[in-house]
This record gives sequence, C-alpha cells and structure tokens, in this order.
Amino acid sequence: ILHKFIQKILYKLADEIIVISKDLKDYVSKDIKRQSTLIYNPLITTKKNNKLNLHSKDKKFICIGTLTKRKNHIFILKAFKKLNEMGYLKKNKILLEIIGEGKQFNNISNYIKKNNLSESVSIKKNYDNLENIYINSFCLVSASLLEGIPNVFVESLYYNLPIISSNIPAAFELSDSYINNNDNINDYALVDYGLIFNKSSNNNLLKAIDYLVSNNEQYNKIKLNLKNKKSKFLMENNLKYLNVINSINI
Repeated sequence: ILHKFIQKILYKLADEIIVISKDLKDYVSKDIKRQSTLIYNPLITTKKNNKLNLHSKDKKFICIGTLTKRKNHIFILKAFKKLNEMGYLKKNKILLEIIGEGKQFNNISNYIKKNNLSESVSIKKNYDNLENIYINSFCLVSASLLEGIPNVFVESLYYNLPIISSNIPAAFELSDSYINNNDNINDYALVDYGLIFNKSSNNNLLKAIDYLVSNNEQYNKIKLNLKNKKSKFLMENNLKYLNVINSINI
C-alpha cells in the first residue's frame, strides 16, 4: 500500500514513464492517470537458440526464481505431492528441480522431506550458467501470485522451453493472442507457448501437467512453434530508450 502511494506521487512528477508490460501500462493509465511507453526488457543475446530436445528420458520440470511466498513454490509442491501419491511421477519419470535462493529455502526443503518427495523433487541454489538446464528440461513451471514479465519466461522462450504458468497477466501477454480477461479460465488453457492454469486450485496445475505429459504430439508442436516464434524481447529494444530520452523537453 505504501509502495503504491509513493508511486502515485513520483510518477506524477516524472517527465516520462516507461513500463515493461501491458499490465503495468494499464495500471499507470487507470491508477496514475498518466500515459506511458511500453518497452520490453531485452534478452542479452545475438540470436535465438534453435536447439530442440524433443526426446528426453526423464521429463524434468524446472522452477527458477527467488524463493519467496510470492513465487508460490508450496502450491507447486502440493500438486506434485498429489501426483506422487498417485504413482504418476514414477510412472512417467517426472522430476522437478527448484532453482533459487531466498527466505523460503528452508520451508521448501522441509516440505519436500516431510512429504516424501525427495526422489522426484530437488532444490538447488543458482547455477552460474543455466543454458544446459533450459535445453535439457521438459518444461518451466510457475505458480506466481503476481509478476511483471519474469526474465525466466523470456529465457525459456529463447531456449524453446514450454511454460506452464498461473493465470497472471504476464502469462496472457506472452501469448500471440493477447487476452485482457485473465480470469476466463476454468482449470487450464492451451496457448502457443504452453499452458496457463487457474491458480485458484493446485488441481488445475495437476491437470495442466498431465495434459502436457500425456500429449507428446502437442508438446512437440509447442516446441516447434517456439523455435519459429519471433521474439518481443530483442536487444534493439534498448534503442527505444534513446528515442524516449531525446523526445523529452527539459
């Protein structure tokens, strides 16, 4: 609440407001009553990765990011707990690797141990180089309560890695068919880069995981689509900052 109060004061004093997502642009327009310029954060690379790993022995899901309550890791673990109790994880050779550091590290570690998930779920601190992790994983999974456009989503798209995301505004914005009403999902919905699930229940995440695991043809179609998908997150985006700066009359 305090953060938003300070925002409203500072934003009204700004000569120009730059935002990194459509959701933030809508927020500035409706709440701050100001116009803003949308510039997507670029991925620092020269060309798109074209490696495709369509046939992996294990289906490794990854969850990357700071270990905070906002990232909602326990929500994901509850879904995996149910899948484990069904024998689904072992049957389908499914693994989950949580990568990150933060205040919730011990809480997440303890949940994994107490719920007999250690054979299928691991938690590790950040790697220096995540390239091999992205390339050799089956899917990125996120249950975040709120995000802008996470860097891990941008990186996943670069490495042609499908994403299963909670129904936060950023999840819809990443899709080529942008939908303003992000509540219009009962359980999960198929999009061009993966699946979006309704975070009202971890059963919806469970269903989304099962869909992707059980539909190999659709999974490969998503991977190929990502390979051919034009990125919104280009280095050239930085040039737009210069245009905005040059347009300001101080």
